[in-house]
Amino acid sequence: MNFNFKRSNLILPKLSVFLLGLAIAIIIRFALLNNNSDAGTANLFFVLALAAYFIFYLLYDEFFKQVFIFFENLIKSKKNIYNSEIDKNEPEVFIDDSDTLNPILTIENSKEISNSIDIEARRENWEKERITLFNANLEKFQNYTRIIFSPHVDDHDLQKLEESILIYSNGDNIIDPVSVKTHNLTKMDLFHFGWNMVNHFKKSKQEVAPWLKFVFSDLKDLELSSITKKLKVESDKGTIKIIEDIPKYLENM
Repeated sequence: MNFNFKRSNLILPKLSVFLLGLAIAIIIRFALLNNNSDAGTANLFFVLALAAYFIFYLLYDEFFKQVFIFFENLIKSKKNIYNSEIDKNEPEVFIDDSDTLNPILTIENSKEISNSIDIEARRENWEKERITLFNANLEKFQNYTRIIFSPHVDDHDLQKLEESILIYSNGDNIIDPVSVKTHNLTKMDLFHFGWNMVNHFKKSKQEVAPWLKFVFSDLKDLELSSITKKLKVESDKGTIKIIEDIPKYLENM
């Protein structure tokens, strides 16, 4: 019912305007006919009068709409200026809501803060433990490397070998050939050393194959697939043998 009422409020004014324009056009037509004008001329002036009336009405309606909007905006701007002046003159009121806080919510918030601090502390402790374990694990393998390689490489190559092991343990790749030269060691010995690295650092054979190829000059011409397949070949032979437990091996030295 409200919808129909609103529609009727919009239709009735438009209909009254249309009827008024139509009445004016009809009066002009009959006036021309009474003055001995032909029917075609009377009909032409009827249409022209009707069109002129509606054009004038639209211009008139739009003009008053703009005038109304102008004065409405002017009144609003003055009202806003007046309200802002009142707000400036009013004293600021500070509300201390510390007494209105719910103590239960405060306790819960403090628990949440405490829990977040505990979680962050645990993360930091875990990270410290992880770094400590990593360094200890790396140091053990570096000690093993010095023991078995010191008779077979010079000091400079031994340092390059240790640096390359650090890169491998961090999960990074060797980009440029290191070309460590060994003496009195076979390819099988180097394969065994690669498998010991895989076992100690808990990595895949596919990761150690390119490392061996880039680090040792004796393996630079081998295919990666060939290196991967031969890591544990004849594990009980050679100068460097397969070792299942590097820490235990060091303890028994």
